[in-house]
Amino acid sequence: MKKILYILALTISMNAFSLAVYADEKGFDKTIVPTYSERQNYYIDKGELSTYISELYKGLSGKELPEVENTFTDININTQDYIPKLVSLGIMSKTSDTEFSPEKTLTGDEFSSVITNTIKSVYPDIEIGESSYEFLKTRGIWDNTAKRDQKITLGNAINMIDATLKSAPEFKIVEEPKKESSNPVTYDKIAYLTFDDSPSENTIKILDTLKEYNVKATFYLTGKADPAIIKRMVDEGHAIGNHTYSHDYAYIYSSVDNFFEDFYKEEAYLESIIGYKPKLVRLPGGSNNTVSNKYGGSQIMKEITAELTKRGYIYTDWNSEAKDATTKNITPQQVKDNIFSTVSKNRNAVVLMHQTVGKEATAEALPSVIEEFKKLGFGFDVISETSYNTQFTLK
Repeated sequence: MKKILYILALTISMNAFSLAVYADEKGFDKTIVPTYSERQNYYIDKGELSTYISELYKGLSGKELPEVENTFTDININTQDYIPKLVSLGIMSKTSDTEFSPEKTLTGDEFSSVITNTIKSVYPDIEIGESSYEFLKTRGIWDNTAKRDQKITLGNAINMIDATLKSAPEFKIVEEPKKESSNPVTYDKIAYLTFDDSPSENTIKILDTLKEYNVKATFYLTGKADPAIIKRMVDEGHAIGNHTYSHDYAYIYSSVDNFFEDFYKEEAYLESIIGYKPKLVRLPGGSNNTVSNKYGGSQIMKEITAELTKRGYIYTDWNSEAKDATTKNITPQQVKDNIFSTVSKNRNAVVLMHQTVGKEATAEALPSVIEEFKKLGFGFDVISETSYNTQFTLK
């Protein structure tokens, strides 16, 4: 009897919720959930969750769920007619052709898939990526009190539905994606492929090669790079770093203030595209370059690197390089030879390469470079806050 009364109360309240979603585009009104305050820490089952997901769909799409024939024998079609509709859209999963299992609970990962399935059903062009959880996490939708491998509560579900409504329709990235190793196998040594400067057509070739070999790299960007290319880098799991806006030694190395004015200009541009401020930095010429001395004095690089560290940034130099920025008419074979002449078989390799116009040889050499690293037993990864890092010694 209590279950019947509860379902009746839920049905009545959801009529109010339908109005609430359309009237208040800012999110979900928790007050219309039956006994929410008492039950927010209770696990939520598929049956009740489907009620809120059906309304999430309506709130995102502005449309009713499509009419479909019901084949489930374990639901009340009079009060739960939305369940077969959600299944038909690929939003909710069924146990079998005749069973939905409405009393089954969901883990955080399973719930993440329900949310992204709903989003994709309304916005088919949205790129979810390899992980529904990462999509929710980077868009500020994931409830940090929830656990991926544990059952979610009513409170978790409502909080994330609310955040989904608020994030739509742009679903902007608000948190830097976690960069995980592209290789699940443990390697004794890692090659960190890095590419500097502004993207060009060569970058497209580089990205195509990286995708073909399932290798992730780190791109340190300058200027107003093509937003489509930057978004592709992020979508395909590569890391983004700041290489200053102008790359003008005379200006950026004349003072700490000038450096950060230029640096923050690039940071603001990158944030406008990827939704977060990159923590990774590569200094033009490297952290120990001496060209800067004539502009800002012999201590300018020490001052800049110290301030970068103080402000929470991670600057990275290199211990292997293609020399593609300093060698005229360089060939793909020379690019490869230069890299491996400076690679030690007993340490991680942070490889400096460039991606700008005129660096066709680098793009052409990349497949053979990757294959050679593999022959030498290297894995590949991106630079991150927790990865191996190499910094020059400052005098």
